[in-house]
Amino acid sequence: MQWLIDIIKEWIGLNAGYFFRGDISAWDFTLVDFVRDDNWHELDLSAIVPEGAKAVLLKVVVESVFEDKKFDLRAHGQIYNYNTCAIFTPKSSVRIGGVYLVPCDADRKIDYEAYSTGFTTINVIVVGWFL
Repeated sequence: MQWLIDIIKEWIGLNAGYFFRGDISAWDFTLVDFVRDDNWHELDLSAIVPEGAKAVLLKVVVESVFEDKKFDLRAHGQIYNYNTCAIFTPKSSVRIGGVYLVPCDADRKIDYEAYSTGFTTINVIVVGWFL
């Protein structure tokens, strides 16, 4: 995994380093923490991520009773939807997950969007951050 971290650091020009959060025993955010209405909402990571962080590495797992439902992440305040991290459910009742690098603002916030219907699981954990 370190090779991926090194590539990401070079790609986004972060020199201070990556900080792995450690062995976490539970999800930071679950389904009940997310507004699911097809609109963008902010997700405050300041209780987890220290000041000065430029980006966060998130592990995301989603499941829906419908296929092709989307959970999306982006930098806080971003206007356009082209440069986002999107995860789509491939089939009904199949969990899918990934690790996503998302820029955060000085307040350590990011934005998310979740389709309004169908989600049975949305789990997010902060794996680490870049300073």
